[in-house]
Amino acid sequence: RLLSHEIYSSFNTSLSFKTLMDAENICDLENLLINTSEVVKVNYEKQDYYPLSHNQLNVYIESVKNPDKLIYNMPFVIELGKNIDPERLKESLIKVFDYHSYLKSIITQKDGKVCIKRQDDAKVNVEILNKECSVKVRENFAKPFDLFDSPLYRAKIFYYNNQTTLLLDIHHIIFDGLSLNVLIENLINAYHDKDLLTEGYT
Repeated sequence: RLLSHEIYSSFNTSLSFKTLMDAENICDLENLLINTSEVVKVNYEKQDYYPLSHNQLNVYIESVKNPDKLIYNMPFVIELGKNIDPERLKESLIKVFDYHSYLKSIITQKDGKVCIKRQDDAKVNVEILNKECSVKVRENFAKPFDLFDSPLYRAKIFYYNNQTTLLLDIHHIIFDGLSLNVLIENLINAYHDKDLLTEGYT
């Protein structure tokens, strides 16, 4: 799946699982990408509700078992340095979350089953604080998520002495390390008024 995602992100195309397995080396993959007859274009229809994947279900169960622990929080401290406009950064982050709107999803129940509900029109909450992002602030930023009563992310921007720091905390049930790379790259693109990367598996 990781290879499929990378191919989709880079070439805006998706190769079938069988096609990937039949490719013996990188040259075979290159030929497949050039030969568009072998490429399967995939369009995923957005739905209001999605069932949890096997991995998401495991994350959900462990999170419910350990409601006061941070085992599935993914907190990030992003030092942006000087001369970064905090208001513009906030607008850029909102743009990215609106673009990758699955980040605004919540956990809910439908027909007696736990599922993910998209909230594409939900407002993105980003707080700007004009104070230092101290070590204590960073250490205490991550808090357990109430899976059924809140968004699955938190975002705060600290601006102090011309230094801008972004704190993000996103629940692993909707986010992973690969997602972070895309989010950061699109945040940079949005801040500089560039096109955002195409949304793939969302």
